[in-house]
Amino acid sequence: MGELRGLLLLLPFCATLFVHDLDGTDLWSAHEARAAQNAQRMLDDHSFGLPTLYDGQADLQKPPEFYWLVAGIASLNDDKVDRWAVRLPSAIAGLLTVLMVWFFLVRQGRPVAGMIAALTLASAVHFTSLARTGRIDMPLTCAITASMLFFASKEYRIGSLLLAGLSFAVALLLKGPIGIVLPVAAMLAWVAIGRGPEPAAQARDVY
Repeated sequence: MGELRGLLLLLPFCATLFVHDLDGTDLWSAHEARAAQNAQRMLDDHSFGLPTLYDGQADLQKPPEFYWLVAGIASLNDDKVDRWAVRLPSAIAGLLTVLMVWFFLVRQGRPVAGMIAALTLASAVHFTSLARTGRIDMPLTCAITASMLFFASKEYRIGSLLLAGLSFAVALLLKGPIGIVLPVAAMLAWVAIGRGPEPAAQARDVY
């Protein structure tokens, strides 16, 4: 029941911050405009490999995953890339990040700390801003958070490590090598100071 009450509080709170009036402004920034252009080109050409600009030049700045997310949402709207399609991946990623932080601490037996951490994170000005902006930062934050929390989890050890690896792959396709370098550096530091998770042979593993 406690977890249900937590969800009933966090879901509308995050929806208000991240989703309300999400299409209220045009796609002014270069990041949002590029995401819209690349996703629309993918849908128009039915080509979901290397992103290509309208002038025919290959866009090599970022891997294609964020554009896939935008195109996937736009495909539900007759392949029309609009402000909702560009920004909704970031809003969903922001919500998932907040819920992961909250749920991880709840599973550690710290529900009050989990709720405080989740509400503080969701309402942090820069976090809220990125969750409402169509750019890679928030989905990358979500993927890195997932990799760190799965790595730190002592439950279902093998499954958690596999999910951490999957999160690495998602981060890699969002931002390139930095999506792996950042969490791995933090994990190595955590293990080096003796706070790492138990070895797989000693940890609880339920299947």
